[in-house]
Amino acid sequence: MNPRDIEIQNRIDALMSAMGEMCAELIVLRAEQEERREGKARERARSGDVPLVFDPDGRTIRWDGGSVRLGKKPYKFVQALYLAKKKRMRIAGIAKAVWGNVLTAPHTINVTFYNLVDELKKENFPYKILNVKKKRKVVEVKNPITGDTRQIAVQPEIIGFMFRIKK
Repeated sequence: MNPRDIEIQNRIDALMSAMGEMCAELIVLRAEQEERREGKARERARSGDVPLVFDPDGRTIRWDGGSVRLGKKPYKFVQALYLAKKKRMRIAGIAKAVWGNVLTAPHTINVTFYNLVDELKKENFPYKILNVKKKRKVVEVKNPITGDTRQIAVQPEIIGFMFRIKK
């Protein structure tokens, strides 16, 4: 063997050893991550929450007493809200988590939200998904021809979503 072949073999051996160590570390970290998730699920169960189990392959959400299979976007919508731990998620956060883009049209998000709520009601889902709206505001508009002004109410805009246990 020439020196270059020996050098190449030594580098391959070193990389294989490093990969073995990284794989072992990955296995340990995954086990710790799963243990922490189970601990958090037990903590939620003690606090009165109903723990949900997410199956990404079948896009199925299971809970004690039921399950529901959802489309890709509605599944991600529920998962993002559940993982937010009862905190309000702004509409941009939902857009990023579900569509991967904060510039997703609000209409798209609203349609997904209302369709999802209807679907979950049918399955007796143990949580409520609430939308958080801005207050209704009144704006003054001026007629360009007559110069008359009048006030009109603008529909409240959805600014976020929350996840709550049903009472």
